[in-house]
Amino acid sequence: MEYMTALELQQAYAIGDVLSVALVARHDVFGMRISTPGGLRILSADAIDQPLRFQSPAEASAFLHQIGLENVELDVDSWRADLRAQRYDAWLAAKVESSLAGLKDSSNRVFPPDEWAAIRAAKAAKRGAS
Repeated sequence: MEYMTALELQQAYAIGDVLSVALVARHDVFGMRISTPGGLRILSADAIDQPLRFQSPAEASAFLHQIGLENVELDVDSWRADLRAQRYDAWLAAKVESSLAGLKDSSNRVFPPDEWAAIRAAKAAKRGAS
C-alpha cells in the first residue's frame, strides 16, 4: 500500500480522484485509508511514509472537513477505546507508587512555602485563573 500526504489527498479530492475515505481504528488511534483509481493509499504525515494518526474520530472528522470531504466510512473492528484509559491508569499508579515510596524513605522533594506559592501562581496563570 502506498502513502498519500494531506496535500496530495486535498489535490486528489479536488480533481475527483478520491473514490472513498475510510477512518480505520487501530487500538486507540485512527488512521485513514483512501481509495483512488490508482489503488489504496494510507494518509501519512508530510514527506514521511508513516501513517498519520488521529486521537479520536472527531479529530479526524475536523481534518477531513478542512479538506472538504463529507462522506467517510468508519471501520471500528479493531478499536480499543479503553486502551488509552489503561495506559493512563498504569502511569498514574506508577506515579502514586513512586510518591508513596518517597514518603516512606523521605526522598520526595520538599518545596519551601515561597517556592510552592510561585508554582501555584504559575499554574493558575496558565489556566487563566486568578
